[in-house]
Amino acid sequence: MATEATASKSNPSLANLPMTSRHPPEHALPAYTLDGTIPVEHFYVNETDGGEPIAYSAEELGSLIEEMKALLREPHGWRAESERWLSEAIRSELTHGSRAVVFGSVEPWVECLLLASGASHVTVVEYHAREYPHPQLSTTTVSQFTARHFDLAIAHAAFDHDGLGRYGDPLRPDGDLLAMRTAWRALRPGGKLLISLPVGPDLLVWNLHRRYGRRRLPRMLAGWEEVGRVGWREARLSAEADHRQRYEPVFILRRNASEDEPRPGPQPPLVEVDASPATESAEAREKEEV
Repeated sequence: MATEATASKSNPSLANLPMTSRHPPEHALPAYTLDGTIPVEHFYVNETDGGEPIAYSAEELGSLIEEMKALLREPHGWRAESERWLSEAIRSELTHGSRAVVFGSVEPWVECLLLASGASHVTVVEYHAREYPHPQLSTTTVSQFTARHFDLAIAHAAFDHDGLGRYGDPLRPDGDLLAMRTAWRALRPGGKLLISLPVGPDLLVWNLHRRYGRRRLPRMLAGWEEVGRVGWREARLSAEADHRQRYEPVFILRRNASEDEPRPGPQPPLVEVDASPATESAEAREKEEV
């Protein structure tokens, strides 16, 4: 859940963006749907910040780390395939003593899994404040995150909803692609990103998430060296499915030594500005109140 948070100096309106919308802004639909080639469904949720930081005690974190160690010994105990696949990717790619960053944290199981697997320190990046009192854990918000040169980055069920406003993030059609840039900048050259994404026929579910198919998936992976895929089933890329039955393989991507950030390709161009107009019409406001 980590998209670029800095406002453009050439566009001061980015400093005060609407945080959520029950309907995708009509003028932004072409950008959200790649010129109408991606269908839209509706499943609105509002998980904006309630004000208080999400906190776990040191005892809870210690217990969760021990639970992750047990799952590393007995991997059949995972609740979901996507969690087991991420665990397999971490075991494969994490070098003991590595510094890792986690983008998105509803529960701190991913960061505790990293510590259980041998990471020396884990930084957690979220839209809302977290309090994780553990000497090997640091927390920060998207707007404050500036760290670089991590060995490993994790984005588990995180970037697919960036830019949709679900978590109070600014409405940005390419919020997911901008989040990939954030991960690129956070890694050292040669560092790796482990990212799980909902895969299937391209779909925008407003404002729940995106599903990645033959059109948008290549844009997400562009500019990265692909090392491998865990849990990949080629047939799922085009197989019709209910978006609530998420299939989320893990992509293992390497950042090269170039300073060139990943680009999604020339067509359509990356949309980096807010999708919402500075002022809404009375009709639009009336829709929001329904």
